[in-house]
Amino acid sequence: MKIKCAAIRVGDTIYEGKNHSDLIYDLLRSEKIEDPPAENDQGFVTECGVFASREAALILAIKAGQISGRYYRHRVQLQSQDLI
Repeated sequence: MKIKCAAIRVGDTIYEGKNHSDLIYDLLRSEKIEDPPAENDQGFVTECGVFASREAALILAIKAGQISGRYYRHRVQLQSQDLI
C-alpha cells in the first residue's frame, strides 16, 4: 500500500494536499477550520483512501519503496517532503 499524499482529518472529513503546511493554510483561509489541527489529525492518505498517522505512514512509505528505509531509520514520523 503506497502513500498518496498529505492529509488533514477534521472530524469525519479528510482533506488532501501536496503538503501539510499548504493544506492547513488553505483550510484556515477557507474557514473550514478555526485553529491548526492537532498533531494526531495530521497524516497521509494511502492510494486506497485510508488515513494513516505520520508514524504509520513512515512505515508504509518505507515498505513501498517511496523513501529509503536506511536513511530514515532514526525518524519516527513521515514528512511531506520525505516522499520521492
